[in-house]
Amino acid sequence: MKNIVLLLLGFLFYFNASGQAYEKLKESDVQPEKKGIAQKFVVDYFTAQKNGQFYEFKDEATEAIKKQLTEANQIAGYNVLKNNFGDFKAAIYTETWMPKDHPSFKILRFKADFDKSTQKLEIRVILNDSNHIAGFWVKPWADALM
Repeated sequence: MKNIVLLLLGFLFYFNASGQAYEKLKESDVQPEKKGIAQKFVVDYFTAQKNGQFYEFKDEATEAIKKQLTEANQIAGYNVLKNNFGDFKAAIYTETWMPKDHPSFKILRFKADFDKSTQKLEIRVILNDSNHIAGFWVKPWADALM
């Protein structure tokens, strides 16, 4: 059930991942600005949820993401996470990947802790070449990019 619910939380700009080849970027090749944008979004988004509010988008995300992550969808999604894993505690940047067919996209992965679970969750943020959030989802952590 948790996996199904987490998949429903997957607000992803889907760019034909089947058969897609990915390249893990060396840390020296990851722009600090991208890490900062993604980290700030993750912390601000989940802190708002934890505090009983919703995240108000400005110009940091694509229109598709803004339309998907409405106030109602944010509240419903966080309630599922909270019921299964507890409140958000922290997210640590772990690595960045790049789809070889779409090198303008960067996939930033964070290991997240929630207060009622020992299981790590992955929070994945996809940034486009304009540094806008083009994908975002939560799923159980796996060491391999899946």
